Amino acid sequence: MTQWEGLSLPVYELSGGATLVDGSAVVSARDAVDVLKDVRGRLSPDQRHIVVTGAVSLGGDSDYDDLEAFGAFIVRMNIALCVAVGPAARPIWASVGREGSWDGESQHVDTPEQVYAVVSEDIRPGDVFVVLGGDGENMTVVTSMLREFRG
Repeated sequence: MTQWEGLSLPVYELSGGATLVDGSAVVSARDAVDVLKDVRGRLSPDQRHIVVTGAVSLGGDSDYDDLEAFGAFIVRMNIALCVAVGPAARPIWASVGREGSWDGESQHVDTPEQVYAVVSEDIRPGDVFVVLGGDGENMTVVTSMLREFRG
């Protein structure tokens, strides 16, 4: 069984030995939590978990549909970097910071096109990127840019 066998999302190997899990269609907090838990459970201890997310829908359907709870979840998952994309996702960035991510592990960019500048300088072999969707942001732009990475 391979590391990604059975995962319901597309997985792409990137140049330089990193991996991309394309959850750009995932927009609810509940589904985002499920995806991140699944991916985390498949990682080896030496793999960094990097999340790029637009504004997830906080519709009240789960325990994580509260902004502070979602931020706390991101920190507890020991995610190496969380990049919140777009004006509507800025509160995710702030929430992750309030929960203890003060050393650059949480970043905010205004547009999907700006994500590449944040992550491309530090892509390492074994890194696993999870791109989540967001209200109002086309996160497929991020998945396309990462898939074209040549490290």
